[in-house]
Parts: sequence; structure tokens; C-alpha cells
Amino acid sequence: MIGLAYSVRDVASRGIFRAFVEVAGLRCVDADDGNRPLVNLCEGGSVRVAGFDEDVIYFEFLDRFFDPSNHDAVIVLSRHRASSGVPSLTVHSTGNPGPQAVYGGNPFELAYTRPSYSGSLLYYVWRSSSNGSLGSVEFEVTYEATHHGPTSNRVPVVFVELGSSEREWGIREGHLAWATAIRRFMDEGSICSELAVGFGGSHYPERFTRMTLDRGVCFGHIIPRYALKNLDPGQVSDIARKAVESSVEDIDRVYIEEKAAQSAKIKAIVSVLDDLGVEYVKL
Repeated sequence: MIGLAYSVRDVASRGIFRAFVEVAGLRCVDADDGNRPLVNLCEGGSVRVAGFDEDVIYFEFLDRFFDPSNHDAVIVLSRHRASSGVPSLTVHSTGNPGPQAVYGGNPFELAYTRPSYSGSLLYYVWRSSSNGSLGSVEFEVTYEATHHGPTSNRVPVVFVELGSSEREWGIREGHLAWATAIRRFMDEGSICSELAVGFGGSHYPERFTRMTLDRGVCFGHIIPRYALKNLDPGQVSDIARKAVESSVEDIDRVYIEEKAAQSAKIKAIVSVLDDLGVEYVKL
């Protein structure tokens, strides 16, 4: 069973939800029965969609509405905001790989992941956006590094986002791109040749994105260079272990950009991977 969650406060989230209901032909009912923050519920086949009166980064209650014992993961529909204003379709896992938790979740906590979902959704939205173009607007299709909440759900979470400004949040073609991608994933399944965790790169890790689109290497957590820079080797070890162990699917390989951090931090990552018996590749 697949879960989808959206926020009634979020223009892009609502738009993707409405487009998906069209594409999937779901039956929806108002759920204003005092069971806050749930306000809307749609079901059909192997999918359940719930709407909440809360911002997506605070969705720490998903286990209440998507039983982890019979939901593979929850796909959270969201806006994406970036000062660059670049039109974007993004995918990422959630968590705070450091001491700050400014945008929801807890410090040093990484959410459970299902890499086959995040990688496949990235691939299918790339396909459904005609390799990045929607009408007259060209979209960048990319992973984002792991960041923001929610972090504490037992059910795996993957964010799919439309951005990067208010102009893009309301574009129907963007809503349909995500709705179509999710439906294709439900119909066609995983595209993954292997499941991975990434260390290094920027917030928009181009190398890891290309590995998914070109080779089917699907990533759960991606811990970026800027996050590693602010951690000591002991903290790096802790985050490396969590990044691997938080995947509910077995990780085949970890990819480390050698420019990820100082050598002591790379050694800390490698030591954890050796202990876990996980293969790694330095890029």
C-alpha cells in the first residue's frame, strides 16, 4: 500500500493532490470529524491519500494515518522554495544531519527511507516532464540533499516538490507532471538497478541525480558536503550509520564524493561502512 500526504495550506501540495485524484480516479471524503489534523481522505486500489491542516515539514503524525505495517512509504506532496527561483521538480529524504532543526524534526535524526521510491519517482517525473520541459517552462529535475522534518515517523517518507517560487507552485503542468509520475510508478514499479546512500555534493547533487537517471542507482539519504563540514568525526560516524540503517531496504552501495570533507571525516564514514559490511565507492 502506498500513502500520499498533502497540506491544505500549501498551493503546490493541493494542486498535485487534485491532479493525482483526477489521474487515479480516487474517491474522496471530508474527514473533519475531530481527528485533527486530518481534513480529507481519498482511497482507491493500493493507494491512500490524506490531507492535513498543517505544514508538511511538521508531519510527525503520519504513523497515525498510515500504518507502517501495511504502507510501504508515504509520498509527501510539497512546494519547493529556493532563492534562485529556478523552476524545479525535486525529490529528497527528510532529516537533520546536524545540531540544527530549524525546519521541523529533531537534531541529528534521519527519517526512515525507501530508496526505490525516491529514485523511481525522480526518474518518472523526469519522464513525465518530457525530460525537464513543461509547456513553455523548463524545469530542473533533481534530488535535494536530506534536510528538514519530519524525522520521527516509523513509516518511510519521501518528499516530492514543485518550485521554486509562487509562480511555479500554481502551474497545472507541474501538478500533472507529479501526478503522472506517481501514477506511472504505481503501474510500472521500481526502475532501480541498485539502492544507495550518498555522501558529499551540493544541496542539489547533480552527480547522484545523473546516476539515477542514467543508471538506475537509487538514493535514500544524501548527506551533503556542507552538512559534513560542520560535524566532528564522531558525529560523522553517527550520521553515516543512521543514513544506512534508516533505509528499510538493504543498501547495496554507498557513494562518497572525495571532496565531501576532510580526510578524517571520510575515514569515519568508511570505518562505519566496513563495520556494517556495506560496499562503498569513492567518486
